[in-house]
Amino acid sequence: MANMPPQGEQPPSRMPPQRGRRRPTRLAWLIAGSGIILLVGGVGIAFAVGAFGGTTSEHHASAPSRTFTHAPPGCDMVKPATITKYAPAATCDPDSQLDNTSVPDYIGRRADWHPLNVPVAIGTELHVSPTARQIYGVGRNDALSHDCRYHNAPTAHQVSGLGDVAYIIYCVDPASASSHATLLTYWGNAEIEVTYDGTRVGPGGRGATPVDRQTAEAAVVAVARDVYASLS
Repeated sequence: MANMPPQGEQPPSRMPPQRGRRRPTRLAWLIAGSGIILLVGGVGIAFAVGAFGGTTSEHHASAPSRTFTHAPPGCDMVKPATITKYAPAATCDPDSQLDNTSVPDYIGRRADWHPLNVPVAIGTELHVSPTARQIYGVGRNDALSHDCRYHNAPTAHQVSGLGDVAYIIYCVDPASASSHATLLTYWGNAEIEVTYDGTRVGPGGRGATPVDRQTAEAAVVAVARDVYASLS
């Protein structure tokens, strides 16, 4: 049985994001001196820039840590072929405010793809910061607590061979016949979140079923790989 919200609380919309409707930004940023404060659910968590050492990969420990200094615009981070494969005919909706954020030692990017008349949505958010590992930890805990709160049989597991660490959460909402996958990963000073929501609709709009787990997870992994490949 799906998890029910506490009495008096309404569950969030269960339909995949519609074209033109933006997901809430996962992290709000305040800059205080040489530190970065993350606001997650109204709680501030402060990290001093440059206070953390390098990271070691669980999956390929011999690979050197990376320090990125450049990212393309949000819509250019993912290859058109990847979007065509997992969200056909989608157009990109960038977050110009995050793309133009001017903060020392920080780069932010975000983009969402919403195909017309297709119940699929892909979103990605990038943070390049000395605190990438901590951003990943906060984001993963938040996703585990909220992304599949009202869905059936959520699963979560690590993904090998992607960044220093990568983690996927997948679940299904039977009420809307929609599947949801969230991937969070960091590599050196870059942290990425990718989301996928999808439904398969039969002829005449009948027989809707959630996109299978293999496809949903392959989509978020492919997008994350593209984003990493776009960085320098």
